[in-house]
Amino acid sequence: MSSEENYKKNGSLSFLLHDVSRRVARAFDKQMEPLGLTRSQWCVIVYVARDPGIAQTGLADKLEIGRMAVTGLVDRMESKGLVERRDDPKDRRIKRIFLSDSAQEIIPKMQLSGELVDSGVFRGLTLEDRDHLVKCLLSIRDHTDDLESEVELVRVG
Repeated sequence: MSSEENYKKNGSLSFLLHDVSRRVARAFDKQMEPLGLTRSQWCVIVYVARDPGIAQTGLADKLEIGRMAVTGLVDRMESKGLVERRDDPKDRRIKRIFLSDSAQEIIPKMQLSGELVDSGVFRGLTLEDRDHLVKCLLSIRDHTDDLESEVELVRVG
């Protein structure tokens, strides 16, 4: 029995996506080791680079972790000189997160590591296959967002 036949008989597409995602993240983790970054830390760098000055609570939401957990994570990154907290000018209860210069210098290395992982992970796919995969994954992501609200409706209703 081929692996595709075995998957069709025993697997679910959602589980396969989870399994692939976990393996890709693990490969990226291995690439980040020389930079001294954990998965959580490289995720913080990505989110803060995309949204400089993100509120610490907003970062917790993006990372899907609790506020106390993000506080500890940001504390550790701040002590490593990767991020800095700044008070919000309008609300002193809000802490805004910014990347340090040293974190900014790491980003090109992270991007190169991502490209190395991508070249290994996707080596069996043509450029057309990759483009199609991106379209499919974006569609899945968008529908997943919709599904979360639909699931809430089912639970309540």
